[in-house]
Amino acid sequence: MYGCCSQKPFYNYGFTLIELILVIAVIGILFSIAVPAYSRLNDEYILNITAMELAQELRYAQQIAFNEKVNIIFDLNIDDNRYEIRTDTTPYKKYKSGEFNKQIDIKTTLNQRYWGDYKGSRLIHYASSGIPSTPCTITLYNKSGGEMTITIALATGRVKIKK
Repeated sequence: MYGCCSQKPFYNYGFTLIELILVIAVIGILFSIAVPAYSRLNDEYILNITAMELAQELRYAQQIAFNEKVNIIFDLNIDDNRYEIRTDTTPYKKYKSGEFNKQIDIKTTLNQRYWGDYKGSRLIHYASSGIPSTPCTITLYNKSGGEMTITIALATGRVKIKK
């Protein structure tokens, strides 16, 4: 049937090099569009989470002051993104401490009370009734230029988050 010179039929089941290069180029273009969008989305997520966490901790400090009938200090260190909830007595009782995401910059209307190593500390005093001694605004910034503001009202101590 087959002679000495006959050939079997040739079937092309693979891709050419040009087809592979085109597919890789399209994937690269799509990836270069998606990564910056994901990065901005991630920055916004970190900003939202940090704002909610800070507002929650401020409310917690107010709750401790009201429930335990003690004066409470919320010590916010804007240089280190750290906080501490404690009594204003000596020796003080520490209720909670923690830190916020380092990618967030914190600015506030609270006055600077310390110098040297503690110059970043800003204090919010809660009376035993749960009312803060001064109203304040804390603004959080992310590296993409996003901004959220946390406001503490004077008479009630209400904590409000605004974009």
